[in-house]
Amino acid sequence: PKALEQNRAASPKDLLGKNAFEFIAPEDRERAMDNLQRTLNEDYSGPVTYTMFRSDGTRFVAELNAALLKDAHGNPKAFVAFTRDITERKRMEDELQARNEELEAFSRTISHDLRTPLAVIEGYAKTVLEAKGIERSEAELECLESIIQGSRRISRMIESLLAYASMGRPEGESALVQPGDTIQEVLLEHDNNIREKG
Repeated sequence: PKALEQNRAASPKDLLGKNAFEFIAPEDRERAMDNLQRTLNEDYSGPVTYTMFRSDGTRFVAELNAALLKDAHGNPKAFVAFTRDITERKRMEDELQARNEELEAFSRTISHDLRTPLAVIEGYAKTVLEAKGIERSEAELECLESIIQGSRRISRMIESLLAYASMGRPEGESALVQPGDTIQEVLLEHDNNIREKG
């Protein structure tokens, strides 16, 4: 574009007197105008992100903070803006977002694949435990209860995995955790080792 060719400055001095909007990509200019009006009304705006042009015409992602300067009588005199190239940060944020989406998809697949066999294991253990007319030793009853409790613990781990995969997103509600319940779960999980070692 012709305006862009004029913006190709050899030094910062060549930028003096230029319209700042010429350095903002056309698709962001209307938003920039709205933010300029907001700065006029509120004395400050930012940080806002725009696609901008370097002096050589290449595009980059910029973070901009703007403030309104006033004269001694409090009347608007000028705008001052600070622009920072955040292209690399934006690239890293996009990459992190993509990886988080992959992690979430992976977690959902794994959890789905694990839930079915866990339900089967717990179901069979309950069926055997509740079978009528069959005498079971204390050891057998304890083993069946351990299988059921273990299945439930793994189900909770799967839920935690899903929660971890979607961390950082403002979904769901936080809840208080009862430390006693967590300690009880750990003790149950290591019950055999605790008994063996006294």
